[in-house]
Amino acid sequence: MLLTGTVVVDAETVIEDGAVVTAGDRIEAVGPAAALRDRYPDHERRAFDIVAPGLVGAHVHSVQSLGRGVADDTELLDWLFDHVLPMEAGLDAEGMRLAAELGYLECLASGTTTVIDHLSVHH
Repeated sequence: MLLTGTVVVDAETVIEDGAVVTAGDRIEAVGPAAALRDRYPDHERRAFDIVAPGLVGAHVHSVQSLGRGVADDTELLDWLFDHVLPMEAGLDAEGMRLAAELGYLECLASGTTTVIDHLSVHH
């Protein structure tokens, strides 16, 4: 696969007309799009606005994805103790697993591929 677009390699390196070449789950090459198109003429091509590494969620409570939009107009501790923690306490192990999966899918949909998940005080 040859992915083209503005490639963000790291905080100091951005390739405006760049490309990333992948094979399976491995990155084979990163560089200017023109050079990589010539080097990998048979690769399937996909164009994007930005190609960037996955983001890191350094403080995630995936289980709380079920509480999104609930009592948004309350103070943090009221929201937590009056709404979120009771919701979590009502979940069995399967409910916790499903809530966490939903949270992870939300992360992936926004480009977050690594999380430090604080999960729940229950179970």
